[in-house]
Amino acid sequence: MWSFSVSGILAKPQHKAARRLLKLGENNAALSEWVDQLVEVTTEQGLPHWRSQGTIFRGWVKVKNGDIAEGISLLRSGSAAYRATGAEVWMPYHLARLAEACEIASQIEETSTLLDDALQIAERTGERWFAAELNTKASCSCGRGIPRPPRNYIAKR
Repeated sequence: MWSFSVSGILAKPQHKAARRLLKLGENNAALSEWVDQLVEVTTEQGLPHWRSQGTIFRGWVKVKNGDIAEGISLLRSGSAAYRATGAEVWMPYHLARLAEACEIASQIEETSTLLDDALQIAERTGERWFAAELNTKASCSCGRGIPRPPRNYIAKR
């Protein structure tokens, strides 16, 4: 069983904390418990950056557990709150999760728009760690196996 301390993750640099969150992503029960703690602590402490990430991950847990509508709502509100903090790091990843949830809900046009937005952010910021997956998702019609040219293909220059 995973055991993570919210305060321990908050004390780490963001990239290390994010790696730990991604590891939890495979264990819905642990991620759900940790996200609940994260949102509670960050709300109490007034940490909007981390609270918004907690909301995003809470939305993803809802999607993975089959509550697609609530998950999409949380992913949207968490992403908007995250952007409101001025943060752009990890935004392509967060938008990809929202796009994946929209795809599950058969919101194909929205999925395509979100992936294109994520690619534009990655291009503008140079945040390319997730670009390969974004390009793969964007090059197919939302994972439905119908190829389409990506609108914002990111290539190494």
